[in-house]
Amino acid sequence: AQQARRVIDRLVGYTISPLLWKKIRKGLSAGRVQSVALRMICDREAEISAFVPEEYWTLNAQLL
Repeated sequence: AQQARRVIDRLVGYTISPLLWKKIRKGLSAGRVQSVALRMICDREAEISAFVPEEYWTLNAQLL
């Protein structure tokens, strides 16, 4: 399993990284895990940016 992951990592990285260099900017890299993790971070960052705070509170009192 580890060898298969290593081969897939190399195939993905060796294929996508040069495309990034040509289309976007030198020095960028991509990988099987790296790309997914970056997507999750970007999605979460977009959710945080789109957040609109709203006032929410409750008041409980016990009067004797």
